This record gives sequence, C-alpha cells and structure tokens, in this order.
Amino acid sequence: MHYFIDFRMDSKIIFGINMSHDTACAAVVDGEVKVAIEEERLNGVKHCDGRSPYGRIIPYLSIRYCCDHLGIQPTDVDLWLVNAVYVSAIDALKMQMIGIPWDKIMNVERPGHHLCHAYSAFYPSPFEEAAVLSLDVNGGLHNNNTQKENYSLYYGQGSKLEPVFLDYLDFGELSVPELYTIYSTILQLSPDPKGDYGKDDPMRSGGKLMGYAAHYFNEDMRKKYKGRLGNLFKSGVFDVQIPDIVEEEGHRYIIKIEKMLEYLRSRGKVFDADLQIPYEKMFGWNMRNHIYWNYRKTPLQDFENAMFAYEAQLTLEEYILKMARHAHDLTGSKNLCVAGGTMLNVTACNRILKETPIEKLFVQPGSNDAGNAIGAALWGYYKIFNGEERPYTKKVYNTCLGQQYSNAHVEDAIFGKTWGLPFTWKKLENEEEQLDGLAEHLKNDQVVCIFKGRSEFGPRALGSRSFLASPKHAAMLEKMNTIKGREWYRPVAPLVLKEALHEYFDAPFDEAPYMTINAHVKEHTKKLAPAICHVDGSARVQTVSEEYYPFLTKLLRRFAELSGEPPILINTSFNIGGPIVEIPEQAINTFLKANYQVKALLLEDYLLELPDSEVESV
Repeated sequence: MHYFIDFRMDSKIIFGINMSHDTACAAVVDGEVKVAIEEERLNGVKHCDGRSPYGRIIPYLSIRYCCDHLGIQPTDVDLWLVNAVYVSAIDALKMQMIGIPWDKIMNVERPGHHLCHAYSAFYPSPFEEAAVLSLDVNGGLHNNNTQKENYSLYYGQGSKLEPVFLDYLDFGELSVPELYTIYSTILQLSPDPKGDYGKDDPMRSGGKLMGYAAHYFNEDMRKKYKGRLGNLFKSGVFDVQIPDIVEEEGHRYIIKIEKMLEYLRSRGKVFDADLQIPYEKMFGWNMRNHIYWNYRKTPLQDFENAMFAYEAQLTLEEYILKMARHAHDLTGSKNLCVAGGTMLNVTACNRILKETPIEKLFVQPGSNDAGNAIGAALWGYYKIFNGEERPYTKKVYNTCLGQQYSNAHVEDAIFGKTWGLPFTWKKLENEEEQLDGLAEHLKNDQVVCIFKGRSEFGPRALGSRSFLASPKHAAMLEKMNTIKGREWYRPVAPLVLKEALHEYFDAPFDEAPYMTINAHVKEHTKKLAPAICHVDGSARVQTVSEEYYPFLTKLLRRFAELSGEPPILINTSFNIGGPIVEIPEQAINTFLKANYQVKALLLEDYLLELPDSEVESV
C-alpha cells in the first residue's frame, strides 16, 4: 500500500539495513521511525540472514516494502546505512543496490553492532537523558578483527549519545550470553543441525531457555526428583549456584574457553573436545567445530534439567544486574535504555528495576538484530546529518511500524482463491460490531485471531497480529501451545488494561506496552486468570491503553463487561511454525491451519468465522 507521506523540504530520508541474522530495513525521517519490517515477515524464512549459495542477499523485499510505504523509489533515499557483525556487508549492499551512487551507502562506524543497538534504544525512549546498555550474544569485531564486543555502556542526553564503557572479548574468551546459549544447546531446546552451536539453533533458544528455567520452581517436578533420590533432599532445598568461571577485572566479565570446558566437563556435559586446538586463538563462536557436547538424554520433565537451565538463567541475570549498576555508577542516571537480543530477557529486566538504582527502564521492543536497522538509520540522522529532533520525548514510540492493509487487499485475499475450510465472512465497518463479535467469542472461551492496523516490528506480537483468548481456564494454556505447536513448558502472555495493572499484578513499573518485562501474578489473579500464570508465579505482561492500543483497550473493556471477568486476555503471536503473519493471505492461511481450534479472525473490517459445530471451546 502506498502512503505518499509528506516530508519537509529539508527532510532527509535515511534507510537503515541490518545484514546480520534477522535482516531488516527501517526508514527514519527527522528522527522518527516511519516504517520498519523484518525480511522474514515477507519471505517466510525465520531469522533470515541473507545467506544463499550465491553469497549474501540484501533484504530486497523489506527495502521495497519501506519504499512503497513512503511512496518513494530507492533513488529518493538520501542515505543508506548498513550494519552487520561481518565486515563485508557494505560490499554486498553496494553491489546489489543497482542505480544507487556508492557515496550514498555507508557503514555505521565500526564496531557498529552495539552502537546500533544503543541508538535503537535511546532515541525511541521517552528520556531526555539516560544510561544505555547494549548486550548481545555476539557483538561486532574490533581492532583489526582481534577483539569482539562484549557489552557496551553509553550515556545519552538530548540529541547526543556517547560511550562511557566499552568491553571487548579477546581470543580464547566468550561472553555470559554465549554461555547461556551453550546451556540451551546442551539441553537441546531448539534442535537444528544447521545451528551455529552444535545441534542447536541459537536464534530460537534464548526465549525457550528463559521459559523452561522457570520450571526450577515446578513443585511437581521437584517432588518426583526428591522421591527418586530418597533422603538426599529431605529438606526440600535445591541449591543452584552461579558457576565460578566468570572472570571479573575492572567490570570486565569474561569466560575463558578452557575454563568453561573444564567446568562443563566436570558436570558431565562435554562428550569430547579437541584438546590440540589452540582455543586461545579463537573467539567463542569458532569453537563449535571442535567441541562435542554431552546432550540431554532425559526428558525435560526431569528436574535435573530444570536445575541446569536455572543455573544459566541465574548466571545471566546476576551479570546483567552488575552491568546495570555499573551503568548507573558511571552516568548517575536513574533511567536505563537497553537493547540487544539478550535484553529481551524479561526476568532480568524485572530485577533491574527491583535490585538496582535504576528507576525507569526502556527496552527497545525490536532488541534483536532486526532493531539494528532502526539503530543504523538513527545513527545516520544524528551523526551524519547532525539531527537534533527527539520526537519520542513528546509522543509515545509505537512499535507498530509496518503497513496497514486496505479492505480492497483483504477482499482480494478472501475472494481471490479457494480456501480449504468453509468459513463465513461479514464486513463490519462499525468498530462496535467488531468489538462485540470478538468479545462474544472470547466470553465463550473460544480462541480468536486479530489482524488489524500496522504490523508490529520485533519478535513479539502486541495485538495487531495476535491469537487472543480468555485466561480464566488453566487448560487454555495447553490449547494455545497446541495450536501453535509449541513446547509444553512455554508460557503465554497477558494483555491487561494499564489502569488495572497493579490490581492484578505486583510490578515495579506502571506500564509495559511492549511485553518486555515480567511481573508477579497476585494470588487472586492466579484464581481468576490461571492460564497466564507461569510456573514461577510470573507473567510477561503487556499493558494496554488508549495511548498505545486504542482498539485493544476497547476490546479488553468490552470483554470484561460482557464476561464479568477481569480485563485480561491471553496474547500470543499470530503464527504457526513460521514468522508472524504480515499480509492478509497469510492471516487466512494461518487461521485455517489451526484446524478448527480457532473460532474467528478479524481481518481489518472483515470477521471470518468457522461453524459453531466444528469449533470446541475450552
């Protein structure tokens, strides 16, 4: 859909391209992110990194998508900024951007990976000043490729952002987030023979480990384990310790590869390792071809596996807290902005607010590498064009940065092909009718899906491309995981009206519009909405308000009025297996792929429904 957005005469159009994993494109004008999209949403390749038998492929579909949204051609873009961990990304972009002068295509200053994360975090935040933490599993290369970014701290004030602490890994070292990924590999949470860490897909493992680690608090698993061991655990205490392998020197937090190997070997987690390899001459990610893990042999329902996962989670949390405290000590700021895929760890973010001097936290909702497209474009605005505007200190940052599809496009999707299941449809141009239709199904404990407005940017659906359901029955958690083909140990997240947050949750914050931090579920809420309570008593909450999500806000209120239940709904991403849906055709296909387990789809102004006799309620 072409929007033909008007720009000031002196405005510069800047495109940021991320060319690591999660390739993406974003457009910035006058300090505002106008549109952003991940390539995976358009080509269906989860965590697309552009690799092909013919070399790296730039995100063509994302670039065209952003141009179409703005109503421009690629030749109208004033500056192209590229970011990637590998150094040849700009060469790939220049060679494939036919017709674009090479002087319009630039690298973000190197090492730019953590810098882009920092720009993506600070400038969309509401803070006039803040400390910034960039933390990722792998950062950019530095010092003639002899060092790699570990974690980075910055201080932002007004339109300026400057580094205050940059930590690098040397050869023979790995980061705490890399250790976290190794634990997930050993647990085989995301088996994939093409993964970068043995037989595991590191792009999918972090969130899974975070969800599974909470089962350390699973009483049923504990009881079975205790019973099997007899008198060894009479006290019922299961003590998990942070492994003593992280070296701390002047706020550097690094792990020697050989020390990590020695420790994990002592735990029985290393099957074999090539001891002739000079690990002191390689980075952590290069060791994958020389180490053979002793992968998990028992079911994930075994409490020993949960303890191992919790050890990784606890270790990560403790060192994130150290980094956050260090950021405060260096800057004096009580505001903190964070980005990098590691910072999507909602439990760690909760602890930052509870256990450090930080009082306000902004987590870039696109903290994964896709967000570096936004960071690169913002770097171009503030550093190359000396921009001074900070639009998000005056208005909220809305991460719904994709396109909105017209009813004409929706009609083409509905009527343009023959679909496999017999759904009915009706056009509801009146919003009240849309709300009534969805709320009635939700009240009757039926799952619905929603495709409305601009799509979200980042790995979490926030109500524009979502499955929704009532949380009043615990069985709804299992049903949602069944629909999506997800593992039993993974939780679902609640939507809650912002004004009702503290009524139902204990939270060290007043709003969480991007689902980037968890809260503790109050006892009465566990009874009223058991499906959203994770095994450790937490929930990855998303607050909903007119300011951010007007339609969702009305839907929560309508559901509460109609059902007599709290204004809380389950929200999980609208996808089955692949990326979150982006276009109407994908939405209909995914709705039907659920095989009569989902009752209705709101597709912009059209409500699609399956026959009542075929769809079971919980």
